[in-house]
Amino acid sequence: MAGGGGKYRHLGRKSSHRQALLRNLVTSLFENESITTTWAKAKEAQRLADKLITLGKKNSEASRRRALEIFYKPHEILPKLFGPLRERYADRPGGYTRVLRVEPKQKYEYYNRPKGSKEDPERKPHDQAPQRHFGTR
Repeated sequence: MAGGGGKYRHLGRKSSHRQALLRNLVTSLFENESITTTWAKAKEAQRLADKLITLGKKNSEASRRRALEIFYKPHEILPKLFGPLRERYADRPGGYTRVLRVEPKQKYEYYNRPKGSKEDPERKPHDQAPQRHFGTR
């Protein structure tokens, strides 16, 4: 196979949808400093989040413009990235985020029953995708 460009997870989406998903995840991560999502999404968002923190540590005009392109709410998050987060990770050479495993919230979900039905709702298995808690260290 020729080329061998960067390897990444496609997440079952077109490139524009995947880029929007990762931008949303990273924006939420920097807003809340912690999110819960599936393992594959967390690992891909981790790559982007670590690159953004590295941009924050550089603190140049070019790095500010690059970060401005990625965040959906840049005027709320850029001061945080180039302020407290930059100082927090100044001495760390990498590995700014951590992905932790958490158990799925529900084991079963219920089928919708018509109104007034006296029967117990029928249960079906819930999506048991491996969940991860993703946050800054």
